[in-house]
Amino acid sequence: MFETLSRFSEMQTDIETKTDLRLVLSDPNNGERDFTNEISFVVTGMMRVVIGMPFRVPISLLREDEREEFGNLEDMFVLPWTVTAMDQKGKSSLGDVRVTNFEGRPTFGTVIPKTSEDIFPAILSAEVCAQVDLPDFGSLHTITPVPIKAEINAIPPFGVEAKHANRGTLVDENLQPKGMIVGNSITLIGPSK
Repeated sequence: MFETLSRFSEMQTDIETKTDLRLVLSDPNNGERDFTNEISFVVTGMMRVVIGMPFRVPISLLREDEREEFGNLEDMFVLPWTVTAMDQKGKSSLGDVRVTNFEGRPTFGTVIPKTSEDIFPAILSAEVCAQVDLPDFGSLHTITPVPIKAEINAIPPFGVEAKHANRGTLVDENLQPKGMIVGNSITLIGPSK
């Protein structure tokens, strides 16, 4: 499996993306902690993904609930990847919106084959760290990564929608909570133009 996965190592791909976001936000005018303003919007753009070298993890080291996803595998082969650039733009009820990678914390992910016989199907997962630029709020960023997950059948995984598995708190430059990502999915459309 190492040899097969290694052929993807050091691959760099620019991917066209579409991200659907739903946020709940505080009131920017009075600074209250009630996150009562809900907005939904779509941003489109690109992200650059760089794939690293594969590694092996014995399944026996995982918790029992983590093992279920991999059936009777003895070893989990992991192909790590990193988002080195992301730039997506769109419109919201507040005005123009931009989502980029957060410079202080990169997005990391993995591709893990579900069987020992073939790479695909595989589980793609990531811990997304992003900066969201919104009118009236300025630059907000995720304080903790927002996990996403999808099953894939190719690398690069074009035509795949990865959905969030949890919520993410958005903070300002002073680390003050200003909102939450409560709905998120990213579609990996195809090669970036």
